[in-house]
Amino acid sequence: MARVADLLGFKTIDDLIAHVGFGQMTALQLLKRAVPEFEKDLEDADDALIEKIVSRPSDKQRTTGIIVKGLNDILVRFSKCCNPLPGDPIIGYITQGQGVAIHRNNCINILKMSSERVIEVEWASGIKESYPASICIKTDDRHGLLADIAAVISKAGINILNAHSETSVEGISIFYFTIMVESSAQLKKVMAELRRVKTVNEVKRVITEDITSGSQSK
Repeated sequence: MARVADLLGFKTIDDLIAHVGFGQMTALQLLKRAVPEFEKDLEDADDALIEKIVSRPSDKQRTTGIIVKGLNDILVRFSKCCNPLPGDPIIGYITQGQGVAIHRNNCINILKMSSERVIEVEWASGIKESYPASICIKTDDRHGLLADIAAVISKAGINILNAHSETSVEGISIFYFTIMVESSAQLKKVMAELRRVKTVNEVKRVITEDITSGSQSK
């Protein structure tokens, strides 16, 4: 194993094993390099059966709604910095010990990370899961405003996960909501409806999950 790690340019055996674990190299390829005399026996294996097993979507993929290219049963988590939703262009990043983190393609954090750890991912079709999305609503303060905003969200069949509001001395209210949506299209639709609420000036998607910590928006 140490010989193979050195041959392939890895500093440690653990780095080599992680490379296999995250799908950058198959266990079969590693075994052929580590134990060349077993290569013929391995070549006699039922390749069709192996391919069928490898290609079958895993339960984890069906649960998360994410397909990681070439991998099954791998931990997938959604990044909190950009909160990707079905419909958003996405990319995966292989983390150390935390599986594959899913980011939006234009996430500023993924642009700063090592390209060697980037992996292709895609949304699975036919998945009906809800994902958290944060929005910021700026509006002139008035009586019954919060009730009107909540009514629009409720009418869309969307659950409110969290809410936070601020009001300036000038009478400008800022509402932060974390809501559960099925896709970016559904989010855009409810945001369009919210813009029609009386005295609402602006509705933006917030790109961080923590709506109470000075979030950036898009």
